[in-house]
Amino acid sequence: MKVWAEVKFNFVYFDKVPDIDWDKEIRETIPRALDTKTIEEFYQELQKVVAKLRDGHTFIMQPFAEMQALERPPLEFQMIEEKIIITRVGNSEEILKYKITPGLEIIEVNGVPAKDYLNDNILSYYLGNTKHWGITYGLYKLLEGKKDTKVTIKVSDFAGKINSVILTRNSELKDGSIFKYSYFDWEPLIIKQVYEKDILYLKLSTFIFNQIVDEFYSILDKIDFSKIKGMILDIRSNTGGNSANSYQIISHLIDKPIEAEKWKTRKYLPAFRSWGKPEEWFKVNSEPIKPSKKKRFLGPLVILTGNATASAAEDFVVPLKYAKRATLIGNTTAGTTGNPINIVLPGGYFFSVCTKISTYPNEEEFVGIGIPPDIEVKLTRDAFIDKKDIVLEKAIKVLKNEIK
Repeated sequence: MKVWAEVKFNFVYFDKVPDIDWDKEIRETIPRALDTKTIEEFYQELQKVVAKLRDGHTFIMQPFAEMQALERPPLEFQMIEEKIIITRVGNSEEILKYKITPGLEIIEVNGVPAKDYLNDNILSYYLGNTKHWGITYGLYKLLEGKKDTKVTIKVSDFAGKINSVILTRNSELKDGSIFKYSYFDWEPLIIKQVYEKDILYLKLSTFIFNQIVDEFYSILDKIDFSKIKGMILDIRSNTGGNSANSYQIISHLIDKPIEAEKWKTRKYLPAFRSWGKPEEWFKVNSEPIKPSKKKRFLGPLVILTGNATASAAEDFVVPLKYAKRATLIGNTTAGTTGNPINIVLPGGYFFSVCTKISTYPNEEEFVGIGIPPDIEVKLTRDAFIDKKDIVLEKAIKVLKNEIK
């Protein structure tokens, strides 16, 4: 009943799922859960009912030891033109043997149409706030299973030729290193490049670690502003962390205070419930983000966003977009942020429930929608075949025009 109670009194997005009667859902889940044979099957039933809440920060997670026992072949996928496309590969013996390259389409997994496999085995247990975020996260887990077990996939090339290959769920590469999946590749925290001699590109991998603020300032402090005229911040694979870190980075990009998100949380008053009064909300106007007293970059700024830009990374985007400080280029963000309460369940499982609604400063919503780019660059299969980063190319072109 802990799952029922924590959602009943803490979950903030019931208005997003008006067709859900939580009490009824739990009543119907109890007999199915009790009829299971293993603790894993028991929690799968609970995961299914929690997934109906359609929230990226509300989910049941396996024990840490079980998660560590799971692996995937060294492949990444994205949904492009309604097809599951391989977008990145690691040089393992199997990948090289089967000549698996970016641009191939996954059409089957273990004999099941790939989209059906995704829906039945992953999205049934975690949907997320938006369809595109659910798919993005789901594709990361598409071939997941116990380490060193086999998975059979069918791939189709651009000409429609189909091959069946058997891959091992192991991310070790030919040279003994481990394939790092983009969403969890946090070393280094910041990747730096200079394009066209006057555009600084920084990939911000995650906002989890406080160290990223120090590293950002260290890079900024060494910049010769007489040479660097524009900046690109790439957060396409940044799935969040701590919004306080993202706000500190913003402070080095502004010349005046800008508004941060508004947020609210439920204020449960038992007496009010007994009197039949509606529940109240505790509302907060966040403190404005103030300019840093240290070195700042105030030139043209572009932020690259994508479907995996989530949580604290979206908290980073909101103030800059609202203040019109940056141009967003790429694709719509995940549309999932919030502050979850975390509960330990029997058997070592973890349960997170979203307790906070965040909005733009004017109370416009982006959770469940995503933050749209100012300039959309639709991903194409051709771009991955040709190994082109068309989003980055567009950003450089936009900045060059602005700098002129």
